[in-house]
Amino acid sequence: MNVNLLDHGLPLVALKEQRRDLIMSLIGHSGSIATEAITEIAAIQSAITAIESVIADLDEEMCSAIVAERATSVRGLSN
Repeated sequence: MNVNLLDHGLPLVALKEQRRDLIMSLIGHSGSIATEAITEIAAIQSAITAIESVIADLDEEMCSAIVAERATSVRGLSN
């Protein structure tokens, strides 16, 4: 089933861009990386993972609703 997956209004793209910007700012950095920078990147990654999980759940619910609606329509036609 080909379903157009949505971000459901969640800030996934913005968080991925923020993570990328933070990592890019470290390129060419010499010496140790500040604990705050690592902590911020890790927190953003955790948020990205959580949002991706929520999106997967929402997409599954949408697909299930579509399948149920189509099954109901088909049953209605056969009566």
